[in-house]
Amino acid sequence: MILTAKHGQTPIDITKLQIVDEKIVPRILQGVGKNIVAELSGDDVLLVWLKDPSKTSDAVAALRIRQAEAHISRIISGAALRLLFPDPQTDSRAPDIVIEPELGVIYANPSNPGIAEHGGLQDLD
Repeated sequence: MILTAKHGQTPIDITKLQIVDEKIVPRILQGVGKNIVAELSGDDVLLVWLKDPSKTSDAVAALRIRQAEAHISRIISGAALRLLFPDPQTDSRAPDIVIEPELGVIYANPSNPGIAEHGGLQDLD
């Protein structure tokens, strides 16, 4: 018997699960500009599209300042992001920022009863 899934789940080790309020990243980015977030998608990896992509470096700086509070492991943008996605300056389907949280973190409503999400960029996923 082979058991498989359409995508990896995170965290594999349920003792590492930590649900972080999904509103934390939009709140941080509001400090860069009111309603700066055009779209935010994800649970365990956040893809961020900005209404004004020229504010990407300011958004990344704001996220880095509050990285510990938001349980962010890595922020990917600019040249590093273009290694993974098309250039967001020329392809609106590509996010401006990718946020990889700390191992076990799921961005969700704090009352979310879920124990795992889709799987992200961690080796264990």
